Amino acid sequence: PLSESKYCREFEAAFAELVHAPHAVVAPSGTMALNIALRAVGVRGRAVLTPSNTFFATQVAVENAGGRCVMADCEPEFMQLCPKALRAQLEALPRGSVAAVVLVHVGGLIAPFAGELRAIAHEYGAKLVEDAAHAHSSYLDGVGWAGTIGDIAAFSFFPTKVMTMGEGGMITTSSESLHQACREIKNFGCDVSGGSSRFVCARGDGTNGRVPELSALLGLLECRRVRERVARRQALVAEYVK
Repeated sequence: PLSESKYCREFEAAFAELVHAPHAVVAPSGTMALNIALRAVGVRGRAVLTPSNTFFATQVAVENAGGRCVMADCEPEFMQLCPKALRAQLEALPRGSVAAVVLVHVGGLIAPFAGELRAIAHEYGAKLVEDAAHAHSSYLDGVGWAGTIGDIAAFSFFPTKVMTMGEGGMITTSSESLHQACREIKNFGCDVSGGSSRFVCARGDGTNGRVPELSALLGLLECRRVRERVARRQALVAEYVK
């Protein structure tokens, strides 16, 4: 098969291991990965809080998933979503109206207050969705690995990222139900565990998020060399800060 077969599954397994996530689902772009993740958590017709400092693909993914984008201010040190601003926005909106909060790891950096953002989101009944487009293999003591901090996360493999497959994305989650939902949504909403019924039983939020085998092979090869690339970057940074 030329699409969604051996190399896609191997790439997902290799990337899940790389970022220490239980589940991974490959997607055709980082924006589509975020779009599918947002569909899986059920944002249609509800508010999604996003940081004011992010590439507008974050908002595009929200709107295309059927959500209503509401921005919250960022703090000045990491230029990421401010916990106080997040709580203020959640307080200002009706309880239950916010489906998700998007945490963007700007420049691949994990903010030390990421866990606090997760706790605030959950307090108000919202899922924490990580936009980890630049954060492949990012880790912070006391917080964890990018892609495992929130309920679900989306990575990008655009050429400007730490690893690339030309165009591509990946969803990670520790939730079996969200993992199953993403697999169904990216495959036109088909019931992936339903035998022949998958052709007649489909979710209303389905889309085409399938990935060619050749692209997945490129991603799989990148998984095998990204650690060396990140180590080289860290060595260069160490030289600059001496």
